[in-house]
Amino acid sequence: MMKKSGLRDILAVAMKSPWWTGASVLLAVLSAAAMYMPYVSIIKILSAALTSNAGTGGLSGQLIYGWGLVALIGACASVILDFSSLICSHVAAFGISLKMKTELCRHLAGIPMGSLQEQGSGRIYKIIDGDIGQVQSFIAHEIPHVVIAFANPCFLAVIMFAIDWRYAIAICLGLAVALWFSKKSNSYGAGGAHNMMDVYLEAIEKLGNESVEYVRGISVVKMFGQTSKSVSKLHGAITDYTKLVIPYTVVWEKYRCYFAGILSNLYLLLAPTAMLIAGVSGSADFDAADFIFFLVLVPSVALVVPKLAGVTNQLVRAETALDHVNRIMGVEQLARGSGSIDAQHGEVSFENVSFSYNGDRAQALKAVCFRAEPGTVTAIVGSSGSGKSTIAALLARFWESYEGKICIGGEEIRSISEESLMKNTAFVFQDVFLFRQSVFDNIKGGVETATRQDVENAAKAARCHDFITALPQGYDTVIGENGIHLSGGERQRISIARAIVKDAPIVVFDEATASADPENEYEIQQALDSLIKSKTVIMIAHSLPTVQSADNILVMERGSVVEAGTHEQLMEKKGKYYEMWDKYSQSIQWRVGKKAQLG
Repeated sequence: MMKKSGLRDILAVAMKSPWWTGASVLLAVLSAAAMYMPYVSIIKILSAALTSNAGTGGLSGQLIYGWGLVALIGACASVILDFSSLICSHVAAFGISLKMKTELCRHLAGIPMGSLQEQGSGRIYKIIDGDIGQVQSFIAHEIPHVVIAFANPCFLAVIMFAIDWRYAIAICLGLAVALWFSKKSNSYGAGGAHNMMDVYLEAIEKLGNESVEYVRGISVVKMFGQTSKSVSKLHGAITDYTKLVIPYTVVWEKYRCYFAGILSNLYLLLAPTAMLIAGVSGSADFDAADFIFFLVLVPSVALVVPKLAGVTNQLVRAETALDHVNRIMGVEQLARGSGSIDAQHGEVSFENVSFSYNGDRAQALKAVCFRAEPGTVTAIVGSSGSGKSTIAALLARFWESYEGKICIGGEEIRSISEESLMKNTAFVFQDVFLFRQSVFDNIKGGVETATRQDVENAAKAARCHDFITALPQGYDTVIGENGIHLSGGERQRISIARAIVKDAPIVVFDEATASADPENEYEIQQALDSLIKSKTVIMIAHSLPTVQSADNILVMERGSVVEAGTHEQLMEKKGKYYEMWDKYSQSIQWRVGKKAQLG
């Protein structure tokens, strides 16, 4: 289990910008010291005034102006130094935030895609924006306040004990009782305040993640007349958050009232203490100037200590946020290989490959073996959940925790560099993602050398040139702007054009025509024919007619390859593949029968 972050870890992050953070700390200490210069001036003036009243002539205009000037300089210096400390901490925080986000994004780029999908987009967004922002905010605003919050009580204690240790002890006893009630509120729940804050922020994170997923599926919710209560995950997240927050808030309300009440009335301890001093030691030992000074000083305790409690609260939030960042940074990245793919000998082979998704005992793949020779089409068919898409995911290195060997050109893919793997493979998935960029940039993808003519030729081969030229700005039209949206079939054809531009020797299709209507399916099939010429193709399909001409067809069932061969060979066996065709034929006849009936 990962160790919880603490103040030391936060300071270690802050010291990624040592000069600015160090300057902020030094200026904060000086600001805290300067803040008490007016109090020193007050005690000097009070002492002189009482001495003057006693007839010794201690008070003069020069003394008042002198110590008044010291008080003014101290107050101004404290404000200026505090402001300067905040400037330094903000400069440090912005630089550190940039470094953290850059490091995190680089780390995310190297994490297996499957691990990212497990985290959820809402959670990852919160970590990048919210959690790093929380750490940034703490460094920017709270580092100076932490220093001042800890320095202030020290300076305050020194001044109080230097003036009169008896008043100081009385104030400290009252302060101890107040802090006991503060501790009671912080210790609610197993593990205390840190654990409760961790659980609280986890509940917020879960609520945010489920809310994002709920909003994404709002069309389905509206279509079926569902409410938020009918979405069990979101309702559960709201319920968990409510159950946690209400009792935690009630406990804080109860004990914080006692804490604040005692802290605001510490001055009431001064009169009994003064009476004890006068009664025990006699009036000769009673100093009115000290008494008045403590009456002036004690209210500042009610300002300093809550700041310390507030800083502690913010510290717990920052520690929890840093835990979330470290948790993602702790996810193991893809193994960094150094090998390369020989495009001329780019056969793909699975050798006794078995795989289970994280936390799932059932195997998604069981000892899968097959070889896709260069320049051939290998089709993979099977029912839902049979393991077809898992093969594509492993080939794309979305997951790495598999048994057996997956090779390209005889080289295990984990030993192949990511650059070489991505350069020599192209993937066309059922769920197409297009960037909020121009159509041209989306088709060009990451191929920097592609010209406009290359992009247009690819679009023509993918059967999407006509509808692109019909857009308001043609290839320069930005997808998603001004209501420009493409249908599923159009988006799929653009993704195929992107693969054509890449011109990789190995192409993997994962049910590329699964959600297309007949017209779009025909167009997509024509585009695929243009793409697969002279390439090693692995085609995962749900539509049986699309795989009839494949050089080799693998039939998957419950994670295993149960049959393999050409269409003719598999039909002759009259096994699983034959059954699938029989059911497909019956479904076609049913559609025709229904149509005739309706007619």
